[in-house]
Amino acid sequence: MSKSDKPIRRGEYLIRINDVLKRIPVSRSSFYAGIRAGHYPQPVRVGKRTVAWREPEIDQMIADLKPSLILPQ
Repeated sequence: MSKSDKPIRRGEYLIRINDVLKRIPVSRSSFYAGIRAGHYPQPVRVGKRTVAWREPEIDQMIADLKPSLILPQ
């Protein structure tokens, strides 16, 4: 899993894995598998053993997923 190397913009929030998993209904292992498969955003390294995700990327991922979850009537 490669880490995102885009610079962090001013005012951009980073969220940790527990906050990400509160927003989407998948397990931690499924989320990391989705990252490896390219379905979920790459993390940003914020420390030697710490990663986080850009909140706008997680919000966009959720927005992209919701239409596929809505069943036609």
